[in-house]
Formats: sequence, structure tokens, C-alpha cells
Amino acid sequence: MPRYATQPPAAAVDLIVGPRGSGKSKMAAYLSRDVRRFIAWDPLRDRRDLGAGFWTVDQLEQHKAALREGVVRVAVVQTDWDDPEREFVRFCRCVWEIGALYCEIEELSEVCGPSYMPGALRRLVKLGRHRGIALLCVGQRFAEDFPKGITSAASRIIAFRQSEPADLAALEKRCGPGTAAACASLPEFHYLDWAPGKGAVTRPPLAA
Repeated sequence: MPRYATQPPAAAVDLIVGPRGSGKSKMAAYLSRDVRRFIAWDPLRDRRDLGAGFWTVDQLEQHKAALREGVVRVAVVQTDWDDPEREFVRFCRCVWEIGALYCEIEELSEVCGPSYMPGALRRLVKLGRHRGIALLCVGQRFAEDFPKGITSAASRIIAFRQSEPADLAALEKRCGPGTAAACASLPEFHYLDWAPGKGAVTRPPLAA
């Protein structure tokens, strides 16, 4: 298969959750490794693997018309640490206008809460399929970082070991009986892989 020849279904909303150092960034890179049209909101500059360097939101706005066709492999960084939501909303609006993208959102807790997400992100979650947009949302705590509007729309949840009772209870409520116990007892770098109608499967660490 040629490099960058895949694209997730437009309705996909994939979640990766786990504490820092658990393997989230490696998993995100794995899921996007062959994706033809991929863009990441990357405040901490984790996605050095994408090959196009790091863009600012200003640069994304300047070049968005050129990104409507062809291969896209871009990481967009945060520059305004006093008001990250303002830049993030601009990023989401660009993603909507460009269309046909698998869009990763790192450090979700910086712009969302359990009962709040910006309207521009809500539009991507609820209506992104009409623009060919799939989402990959990454956070540390399931109960605190992921708004209910995202967890309820999830088509896949990849969960590394969680220890906080609130996070385990939220996982159990979304993914079904036994999920909390399974997630709490995961060995290092192992993960649960859940999808609606399929349940949760424990998987070993990704290969080095």
C-alpha cells in the first residue's frame, strides 16, 4: 500500500485517554501514520513525525485554500498561552473550511471541560461528517478532560490505565460493566480498545 493512502471514515470520533507517559502520543502517531490528510492541534509540539514542521494558526489561515486538495500532514501549535481557546477556535474553523481531514486534538483539557467545549469544536463533533472530517481527541482523564458531547459520540475509545475513581466510573458508564476493573488493572503501556457494539478488548503495548 502506498504511504499516506488511508483515511478514517468521516463519522469517526476516536478518543485516547491516559496519564502522561502512558503511551498516548505513540498511539496517536500509530493511528495517523498512513493517513493521507491529517492535521493536529499540538500545543506541546509532540508531533515532530509529521514532516511539515510546526505551523501557527496564522500560517494555517493563510494557506488553508491550498490544503483543500492533496496530502496534508501538518501540526499546528499554540502561541497564545494566556487565551488558548481563542486560537483553538480559529484552528477548528480552519479545519471545517478545509474539510476531508483526520483531525487530532492534543491536550484537550486546555480548551474543554466535562460539561463544556467551544462551539467551533461542537460543530466538528456533530456535523463534521458532512465535511468529511474525523476526529482524534487525546486527554489524560476521562471524566475531567472529555466533554460528554465527545464521549457520547465516540466510535472508538483507547484507554490506558486510569486510577482516579471518577475516571473509572465514567469509563464504566460509557463502555459497560467490567471496564473500570479492567482499566485499573492494566499493565504499563497495555490498553483497552473499545467500540460500540463490540465491547472492550485488552491489547498489548505497541511494537517499538
